[in-house]
Amino acid sequence: MRIVRESRLAALLPGYSDVPFSYDQVGCTAAAAPPEGLHLTHRRVKVGRGRGSFERAAAALLAWRMHEAAGLRVCAAGPAEMDRTIVAGMGVGAGNSLVLPCRVVDVEEHADRCGVAYGTLADHPHRGEERVTLSIDPAPYEGPGDVWFEVTGMSRPGSAVVTMTGPVASWMQRRWHSRYEDAVRRLATIT
Repeated sequence: MRIVRESRLAALLPGYSDVPFSYDQVGCTAAAAPPEGLHLTHRRVKVGRGRGSFERAAAALLAWRMHEAAGLRVCAAGPAEMDRTIVAGMGVGAGNSLVLPCRVVDVEEHADRCGVAYGTLADHPHRGEERVTLSIDPAPYEGPGDVWFEVTGMSRPGSAVVTMTGPVASWMQRRWHSRYEDAVRRLATIT
């Protein structure tokens, strides 16, 4: 784990560009079940209705705005694309941020489905992967379809501090997933 002044987050980005993943099961969130040693978290909820909501939510996801609207500071060289490294910061008070470095391992962009999966790098408090997906149901009777937000995480503690906090760390991870959900719901309704 690493904590830095929030103003230093962007300066850290080049240093993580060649850092290997902090876990071996890269791509695991595309599987139905977590590999041995990784804990599964999963959430799927309706966040909107209609093509416009889906397109707004998808654009926000790919541009990291969903993460920012949830309260993270994201430093990236551009939108989500394969092998793009990002450094996110979670505020821990007094202008400091917990460093959350990741690299994109998968991007989906289809007419009815959009998603990004990213894996952790050294200094991240967890080791593993997270996949955020948005989808829209086929429109029944020519009406708008429901828009769904889904997040799947497969991880384990990446530091002694996270291991010692046990259930608190798991609760915090679920809380961040809930914050993502709230953020994408708001972003999907902005016109």
